[in-house]
Amino acid sequence: IKPLDKTPIFTHYYRCIVITNFIFILFNPLSTMDDFIYNIPSLALLCAITYDTAIRRYSIEMRHLTVLCAYITTALAVGLIMYCFIPFETLKNHIELLPLNNAKEHIFGSILAFLLLAAWMYHYRKYGQVWMVMLLSAVCIGFFCQLTFIPKHNADRSRSHLGKSICKMIRQDGGNSDAIIYKNNILDLYSESYYMQTKVKKINSFSAIDKKTPVIYLLTPDFPQYSERTWKNLYETTYRGQKLYLCRGEKAKRKELISRRKYLLNNPNDEK
Repeated sequence: IKPLDKTPIFTHYYRCIVITNFIFILFNPLSTMDDFIYNIPSLALLCAITYDTAIRRYSIEMRHLTVLCAYITTALAVGLIMYCFIPFETLKNHIELLPLNNAKEHIFGSILAFLLLAAWMYHYRKYGQVWMVMLLSAVCIGFFCQLTFIPKHNADRSRSHLGKSICKMIRQDGGNSDAIIYKNNILDLYSESYYMQTKVKKINSFSAIDKKTPVIYLLTPDFPQYSERTWKNLYETTYRGQKLYLCRGEKAKRKELISRRKYLLNNPNDEK
C-alpha cells in the first residue's frame, strides 16, 4: 500500500483508522453483523502489513512457532487415537462426547492427515511459509473439534424442541403466525424463539402489553397475576433449571374487571 501512496499520510495512520472504525461498529447499538463485512478488506490488509513487519523483525522467533504448530498437530492426532481406542464409558466420565458410531472412517483419515501435516511442518520448519503452517494448524484444530466436541452440541435438540412445543400449543389454541408472544422477565431464549414461528416481544412489565389486542400469549417464569386479562395456562415446563409458563391472556369483561379491581384495592399484595 505504501508504494501506491505518494504522500504517505494515510498509511501512517492506517492502523488507527481501521481499528477505530472496527471499534465504532462493534460498540454501536445500531450496528448489525452485515456492517462488519465492509471492514474485512481493510482488516485483512492491516494483517498483511503487520505480518510482513513481524516476519522481518522476528523471523527466528516465528520459526520456533512452526515447530510448536507441528507439536500441536501431533497432539491432536494422539487425541483422536485416544478417542478411538479408549472405552467410551471411561471418556464420558471426564468430558461430554458422543460415541463414534459411523464416524470411525473420518477419524482414521483425519489421524493420517494430521500426522502427515505434522511431519511436513517439522521438515520445512526452516523454509516453509509461517502463515501457511499457522493456517494448517488452525484447520486441524477445527477438524478436531468438528469430530469430537461439536457433534455433542449439534445433537442437543432442546432449543428446537421447546420452540416447536410452544408453537404447537399456540396453533392448537387457535393462534396463527400473526400472534405475538410476550416474553416477561426472561433474558435468553433467543435461539428458541426462532422455532416458535411467531413474533416474540420482550417486556419488563405488564404495562407494555398492547391493551387493544383481545388475545395475547405470555411466556413467563411465574404464573401471571395481571387483573386486566383472564389467564389460561397452555403449557408448563422446566427448561434448563427455570420454570416456564405459556399462558393465554384474554381481555377481561367489564363486570369481572371491576370486581377484580375492588378485590385488589383490599388486597394490594396479591398482584405483582
